Amino acid sequence: MDVNFEKAEKEWAPVVGRFIVDFVMIEDAMSDVIEKNRHRLTDKELKGLDRFKTKRKLYLKVMRLYLEPMDVARLHEVMVKVKELYEVRNLLAHNSLSFVYEQESDEKLKVVGFQVIGKKNELSMNLSELKKKVQELQFERKRFSELSMAYYEVELRFISGQ
Repeated sequence: MDVNFEKAEKEWAPVVGRFIVDFVMIEDAMSDVIEKNRHRLTDKELKGLDRFKTKRKLYLKVMRLYLEPMDVARLHEVMVKVKELYEVRNLLAHNSLSFVYEQESDEKLKVVGFQVIGKKNELSMNLSELKKKVQELQFERKRFSELSMAYYEVELRFISGQ
């Protein structure tokens, strides 16, 4: 029995990669805002900044200074959804991935899904389910970027002296 790994790589690698990269973009933007506002935070608050939970909390705290109340609520909604998706990201990024196979022909198997088993959670998903998660994350990343622009607009006005 032979597995069509070339086909699996072409189908799965871009989707898994996109999912991970979108999180990097969100975390990088959060880190940038936090770093530029370290003076507003205590040393105690800054401990554990390598954890997403801490980073998310501090990012929201800083952004409350720049956003209107309605936008703070919208950003909180985004961050709740991102947190949910972050659990999938952690499983993918920090655990062994096992493919699930199905008979494609007499001599070939095809990859139809994957399974990840972490210390506390496990996850099984097919390609269309993962693509849906990527679409959800991209939608939330777009909302996140739009709301984050309020901070950068204030920063640009400050730099330019306006």
